[in-house]
Amino acid sequence: MFGSTKNDALLGVDISNSGIKVVELKNSKGSHRLETYGYAETKSVSGHEPFDNLPATAEVLKSIIKTMGAKTKRAIASISMARVFSSIINVPLVSDKEIEGYVTLQAQKLVSAPIGNVQLDWKILDRVEAEKAKRKSLRLLITGAGRDDIKKYAEIFRLAGLELSSLEPEAFALIRSLVGGDHATVMLIDIGATKTNVSIVEKGVPIMNRSVSVGGVNVTVELGKLLNISPEEAELMKRDIMAESARTQSGLPKTVLTAIEPIIQDIDYLFRQFHQDQNTVNGAGIEKVILTGG
Repeated sequence: MFGSTKNDALLGVDISNSGIKVVELKNSKGSHRLETYGYAETKSVSGHEPFDNLPATAEVLKSIIKTMGAKTKRAIASISMARVFSSIINVPLVSDKEIEGYVTLQAQKLVSAPIGNVQLDWKILDRVEAEKAKRKSLRLLITGAGRDDIKKYAEIFRLAGLELSSLEPEAFALIRSLVGGDHATVMLIDIGATKTNVSIVEKGVPIMNRSVSVGGVNVTVELGKLLNISPEEAELMKRDIMAESARTQSGLPKTVLTAIEPIIQDIDYLFRQFHQDQNTVNGAGIEKVILTGG
């Protein structure tokens, strides 16, 4: 999305509130091989985002690249779903050249910002099927991000001495790596430090997405308040509690459950909305749930 590249070696970069992760991949006989990787954690409890201070974020990224010994400067970065909008729309059955006007018109209804401030991308989902069935409309997946956000990403990579070849919504990358060619209807739950993204995927296409500003940090904050300890101590305690809960298969403490309740409610809401929505690819129910996250 927002660009393409055909180079053999690439960096994949994920910038989030909890830190920066980088992998270097090399194309080897048609498949990608992991060459090296690196990451740095940041203190996300404070609530400061990496885009508040672009030079500082660039310095962290630059340091990771140096430490991991990456050989290429070309990179693709994931963009947070909280900074992206996506929707499935219907447009008349017209040629590819004529679609742009319809996409712009529909997008104006979906975003609050002036359409000139948004970078749009789209994918036709069913042209072959529509033409065979002699339908009068096409289904499109449209995706957009603010141009100001894209400029911030570009500036971070420029300051870090890297070439940003492409930006892609993180959900799309997760679908490729975790769902792949599976045509089942899948709910994909990605729990991060400060945000949780939930997507419903049909035939590899994200047809519904929600993002809630709740993540692992919320558990840390609640533990800190309850026990009157520092964020650093609360983070260590949280990890110990989770490890012990997994080892003994015991229930989670009430404090933890309270902190993650908004995530549970969001998942439940999207699940219900999906089953009420008739605008689906095959009308199937959710067959699988994939849980992922930092």
